Amino acid sequence: MIEDIAYVGEHLLPGQIGTAFILLAVATSLMSAFGYFRSENLGEESWLGFGRTTFRLHTVAMLGVIGTLFYIIIGKHYEYYYVSEHMNNTMPWQFILSCFWEGQEGSFLLWTFWNVVLGNVLIRISGKWEGPVVGTFAAVQVFLTTMMVGVYFGEFQFGQNPFALIRELPANISSPMFLDPEYLFNFDKFADGKGLNPLLQNYWNTIHPPTLFLGFASTLVPFAYAIGGLVRKDFKGWMAPAIPWSFFVIMILGTGILMGGAWAYEALGFGGFWAWDPVENSSLVPWITMVGGAHLMLINKRKQTSLFTTFILVLSTFLLVLYSTFLTRSGVLGDSSVHSFVETGILPQLYFYYLFFIFAAVYLLLQSRRHRMGYFITGALTLLLVLIFREKLSMSVTTFFLVATAVWAVVAYIKFERTEEEEDLWSREFWMFIGSLVLVISAVHISLRNSIPVWNLVFGEMGIDAHFAEPENIADAYHKVQIPIAILLCILIAITHYFRYTKTDMRKFVRNMVWPFALALLGSAAFIHFTDFSYKANPLVVVLLAASIFVIAASVDYAVRILKGKLNFSGANIAHVGFGMILLGAVVSTSQQEFISSNDIGDLSQLSDNFSNAENKAMYEGDTLGMRDYFVVYKDKRWQPDSVHFEVDVEYYDRAPRTYEQGDLVFKKGALFICVQDHTPSAEFLDDMEPYWSEVPFPNSRQLKVAQPWENGKPGAYLFTLHPSLIRNDRMGSTSREPSIKHYLGKDIYTYLNYVDTEDPVIDERGYHEERKHVLMVGQSISISGHIVEVDSVNLITDGRPEILQNEDTYNVFFTVSRKDRAQPFNLPFISLRGQVIAEDYFLDDWGFKFRLENFDPQRLEVTLQVAEHDSVAKDFIVMTAVVFPQINILWIGCLVMVIGTVIAILHRIREFRRRNTRDAG
Repeated sequence: MIEDIAYVGEHLLPGQIGTAFILLAVATSLMSAFGYFRSENLGEESWLGFGRTTFRLHTVAMLGVIGTLFYIIIGKHYEYYYVSEHMNNTMPWQFILSCFWEGQEGSFLLWTFWNVVLGNVLIRISGKWEGPVVGTFAAVQVFLTTMMVGVYFGEFQFGQNPFALIRELPANISSPMFLDPEYLFNFDKFADGKGLNPLLQNYWNTIHPPTLFLGFASTLVPFAYAIGGLVRKDFKGWMAPAIPWSFFVIMILGTGILMGGAWAYEALGFGGFWAWDPVENSSLVPWITMVGGAHLMLINKRKQTSLFTTFILVLSTFLLVLYSTFLTRSGVLGDSSVHSFVETGILPQLYFYYLFFIFAAVYLLLQSRRHRMGYFITGALTLLLVLIFREKLSMSVTTFFLVATAVWAVVAYIKFERTEEEEDLWSREFWMFIGSLVLVISAVHISLRNSIPVWNLVFGEMGIDAHFAEPENIADAYHKVQIPIAILLCILIAITHYFRYTKTDMRKFVRNMVWPFALALLGSAAFIHFTDFSYKANPLVVVLLAASIFVIAASVDYAVRILKGKLNFSGANIAHVGFGMILLGAVVSTSQQEFISSNDIGDLSQLSDNFSNAENKAMYEGDTLGMRDYFVVYKDKRWQPDSVHFEVDVEYYDRAPRTYEQGDLVFKKGALFICVQDHTPSAEFLDDMEPYWSEVPFPNSRQLKVAQPWENGKPGAYLFTLHPSLIRNDRMGSTSREPSIKHYLGKDIYTYLNYVDTEDPVIDERGYHEERKHVLMVGQSISISGHIVEVDSVNLITDGRPEILQNEDTYNVFFTVSRKDRAQPFNLPFISLRGQVIAEDYFLDDWGFKFRLENFDPQRLEVTLQVAEHDSVAKDFIVMTAVVFPQINILWIGCLVMVIGTVIAILHRIREFRRRNTRDAG
């Protein structure tokens, strides 16, 4: 029996200690939740002290779990599955933190860490709200810590233990290698681990996840206060202490999301900072609802209105974080997101976790005991259906529960306590409420689109053939709805500044609006004029440009003119300036991004369907090629010392002006031309060909030797070198691209690789490299190692054919191969035998090429050519994409401004809350 084997070299004690800490954390969180809620029910101080003490014990247990996991990671104890999956012998020490939270177990630990930090802060400052607020934290910790227990009940997996040994996993129990007591020493796989995903070996992965998970954890604070308000039926009192925390959520979660965008832009090679990826969206939606909920709390601070909507938005924010957890960790997004987790057996727990807190929130929103009993029966019926059908109809049962919950939420709304007083149409309260509703629409749209994989699962379980597919251009699908919403939101933010609470003097309002509106019009007009801004195919982009400037102008005007520059009161306005700058930077940089890498010779789609000549450029080593305002040279390539990054050097030079004089000779489109009149070249050769150039039909050797490729400029001063790279990911058997960016104040030049050969070439006995296939029509040409090969014509041979081939077609394909100093025509004869091409290898040894015809389409006059280069002439090449993102720094500066403004607003709310408490105590 395996359990009787005395294994040698295993470090079992740390795992046993870590598991003991997990069990202690589960027990203490459960006791803390029980104590706090008993104190709330009985009003006894002793139960409050019990809840507080056990929560602190829970904190010690969680720190013990985290410390033990760090110990086995740093100690490289590869007998543990988590260490083997995420650590290896060559891992740089700066990425130890990244190893810790790369996996599901580590990310849950990160989440629980922030929860205990926030929980202990709330023990000190929540005062009379400690019971329900910290009790809610303890209840959440019960669920999170059970996600790490790792016990199996038959086929049911109860959590995933980070201290599980590889040999203890169900898939490995019967493995023969674990019959060896010294398996750690006798099998190489235990001498090293798989290591960190190369994409995560970046400083952004060290700072982004902790910030994002602090944002996720902090959404629990307003949620807990709202739960407390519902438990105590104090529908307004909970808001004052929750408001600063709500804006903290907005700041820290927003910062985490923006860090993710910066990470995607700088390191992940997404081709931008936002791709509407489902994982990105699932963190954005709770931020949107929190923004709406926080602003509604500001309204309700003054008078009791929109209470139910406020509760819904605040409660939904945390619930949407749980939904995000479900989406990213259940495996449902495996085919639609590039950075979601795969399903690891904890799906039933995620279901229960998510549905329990939905149930708890709606149950407390229902004020009637009869209604609560009805909803309780709904929940019990759902649980019964889950137990009966299990995985067979899990998504369908969940949908049933959510639909029933929505119905009960409507019942709660109808019966919820409300005042008869309504907001005046021209009051700040009314327009802030409208703005919150606009945010809700935005969140609903993103959530519905984000949940397409879930809907497909639901309909599939029900046997309905209704597969919803994402469109080819996902960004356009989002922009059709989100751009109009963003425009409306900008207008609402700008005008709401000038509304007063309760009622507004509309004459004064109109006077106040004149300057911001005029500045928006003038600013957008100036922006369009001086930056060559073009709305392209979407005129709404221009409207959004003006609307974002409107927000900035109105926010600055209100802070300076109305608030007299008082920084203490200007936090919201500064944050709105940052929000407007983010939108302005996003709309300008994304809508006006320009691909400056275009390929002039050959069809890059032959290398890959993902390559287009409009957006990619093929560059041979050492060649100097024009690229819009620059000349570029591919200089070198190499593996970095980490053996993970394969880096290339691309030098950029200024494009200096040039002139052509009479008699100059140039190559263009495979032909030789002579200049007939002095001139400064235009942007395109075709614009100059008629008056200034004449083709040379039969060039002599001297002309071929002195001719140069036509360019409308010449290389000037050296500017900079970019180092785009490919990242080898042995764990996934794939490569990923890492961009290289040149930052300017007004633009970024964003460069990434699409193709580079990372292996040494395979050379045959005659010195030729492996063949590459090219598909060409008559008149087309390809560039190969600095040579141009062009298909001149295809002729059917009718005379001189052998008798045996009289019924078959014989052809000659005429080519020209050329470089700057010479050109040579040649032809490849072949036979089309019943549609199959019969041709022999054709060697141009003087040029260093081998050609072979593989296929011929007589209808399209299209030939498929296999070309091999001799090692003496072969030149390495890359396919590169270069994009200019104009004014993108406006976006990054806007991020910083929004964070600063939110911090000022938080500090103002904290001071205001303390003054109120002092006044009430006096």
